[in-house]
Amino acid sequence: MLKLDPPDENDLKTLGRLCKQPEWSAHKSAWENAYTAYKIAAGNPWIVKSVVFAEDIGAAQQKLYDNRKQGGAIRRIRDTAGLKCCPMCGSGTTGTLDHYLPRAVYPEFSIFSLNLVPACSHCNSGEKGSTITGDDDEYFLHPYFDTLAQSAIWQIRFERPLAAVRFTPVPSPDLAGVPAKRVAFHIGELLGGQFNRSMDTEWEALPQRLRDRLEHLADIRPADAALEIRRQLRDVIGSDGVNSWPAAFLRGVLADPEVVAHMATLATPLVAAALP
Repeated sequence: MLKLDPPDENDLKTLGRLCKQPEWSAHKSAWENAYTAYKIAAGNPWIVKSVVFAEDIGAAQQKLYDNRKQGGAIRRIRDTAGLKCCPMCGSGTTGTLDHYLPRAVYPEFSIFSLNLVPACSHCNSGEKGSTITGDDDEYFLHPYFDTLAQSAIWQIRFERPLAAVRFTPVPSPDLAGVPAKRVAFHIGELLGGQFNRSMDTEWEALPQRLRDRLEHLADIRPADAALEIRRQLRDVIGSDGVNSWPAAFLRGVLADPEVVAHMATLATPLVAAALP
């Protein structure tokens, strides 16, 4: 999850060229108005209403994306450089695009740069799907308009028993009201099977990482473990981003003293791995 600068694309110029073609010219005004309404509403689906084009026009608008996705603005957005994690879900991969408002419902935004977000395949084709809103005030964070993701907005809650732990993504405890509600909706809708598999891996790997970093200590106390986990969190934020999956995992560990103590207990009898 990231806050991104909007793409530097001239959408109205692109639309103007497109609407010089006879099949599109009659729709230019309504299309431009839709783009303007999207910008004013910052993509908020509670405000942005889909323009009712004829069914064949909507299908043709969606096809515009399919015909253009390998080049031009669409490729530039998909290939955005320097992303530490998926701007939508926080996974460690990118390489595809998400239509923030799904093109099946909002075909007029199929090639609109502000509706195209670099993302991973999990939230593009899997978990997010065609979901748009939840209850009142619930809708996805928009990487181009929302600023919440500039700081830590979520972490993991570890469900007992720890011997068969389960992982629940939750908003950061310093969030309240509508921001907390939106973050809860965002992570609740986006994070699924791949996320849970990743958390299993993080859980299994942490004791060995603690032992490797604290090989000079015979017994690892909870305080030792907590300090080392803070160091690891610092490193992960630098490499993967403050709202990446590993960062949320480590924040959750630090927020739960019982989990910290559990990790210290698991790490103490292990043998540090040899340096390569």
